[in-house]
Amino acid sequence: MGGGIHPAEWIFPIVGATHAAYNAASQQVSPQAKLDTPGSADARRDEAMAKDRDTLEAARQAEAERQALIPRPQTAAEETNSRKRAMAASEVLGGGRKRRVSQTLTSSDATLSGLAKEVM
Repeated sequence: MGGGIHPAEWIFPIVGATHAAYNAASQQVSPQAKLDTPGSADARRDEAMAKDRDTLEAARQAEAERQALIPRPQTAAEETNSRKRAMAASEVLGGGRKRRVSQTLTSSDATLSGLAKEVM
């Protein structure tokens, strides 16, 4: 029979007996046709299974969100493009390439008198 009868139904034996008879007859026709009253063993099992499904789905969703936060490794082309963008941005923002003093003093566009004026 599978425990589809709530224990409180046996307070009124006619209700419990009718329900048991209906379940027994419906089991012969279709296992899905029996009544599951709140608190019966089948209802408790179904509630536990639904709770397990909800917990599993929440865990899957949390794992998907966690995986979305982990950055994926860059490919070689993406890394090259990233470096080019960084170099272009530093040149635009004035960082450019750092020059050594010897390079500044020997460059064709700078003279000692021009540098002295800049310093003062």
